[in-house]
Amino acid sequence: HFASQHPHSVFASKHPHCVFGPGWPRKDGAARQLLYRTPQVYKGTYTQGSRRGEECVFKKFRPGINAQHDWFQKEVSGAERAATLIERFNREGTAPRRIKVRINIPSVRSTGQQLWLVEPLIHNWTKFNSNTGYHKQNAGEVHDVMQALSHYSYHASSGQFVVSDLQGGVYRDGVILSDPIILSREAEKYGGGDLGPKGISTFFSRHRCNRFCRASWQLPRDTCCYFKQQEGSSLLGNYGIPNKRCCTPLGFSGPLPGFRVLV
Repeated sequence: HFASQHPHSVFASKHPHCVFGPGWPRKDGAARQLLYRTPQVYKGTYTQGSRRGEECVFKKFRPGINAQHDWFQKEVSGAERAATLIERFNREGTAPRRIKVRINIPSVRSTGQQLWLVEPLIHNWTKFNSNTGYHKQNAGEVHDVMQALSHYSYHASSGQFVVSDLQGGVYRDGVILSDPIILSREAEKYGGGDLGPKGISTFFSRHRCNRFCRASWQLPRDTCCYFKQQEGSSLLGNYGIPNKRCCTPLGFSGPLPGFRVLV
């Protein structure tokens, strides 16, 4: 599948042409997990380039955010930061080889004043944890690996970052993540979901080390809980976004150049 061949890149910027699928935007299944800061999510298919025939998604921010191009760049920067830590996690060999972790890095597309995030579509969608430390108890090996990955990211970054809000698809050869949230030492450095130092403390207040965590891995001194736990993503809201997911459909403003909309 596409992510196993291209584990850390998305070719949408090189191959922008696609067809929007019927029945989208959606608020169910995989798309629902993206809606906390992308109220419109469209399914499409690449029609040109090396990804021709493959499925993709377009994510559109609410209007008040669209004018702030740095918000999109923070999304991409967060995914790139996560990819670096995930590569190190895979090299460490902490998890079984059959559970290789990958991540889709979105590209930013523009149509006039409208900006979009574009990336390949992920199937078998699963939520592993949130940026406030939510996770399912006794959910199995893959879930344990994902919790260990979040812990490892803190250790490998010398306490500067936590890769959280892990969600994506489970495949035979591993996991493909999408849309993670980086918690950093500077609140909102990686977007509204970056809850800063208190977010890191909150995450570890609910983290429980498992068989894939190592005793030598670093933990924060402060493990107090500052934010309410929720399965969805918590936001600080300084970008004009509410501190909970917004699922209000905004209506489609028009297709990307080179795309045609299915009716």
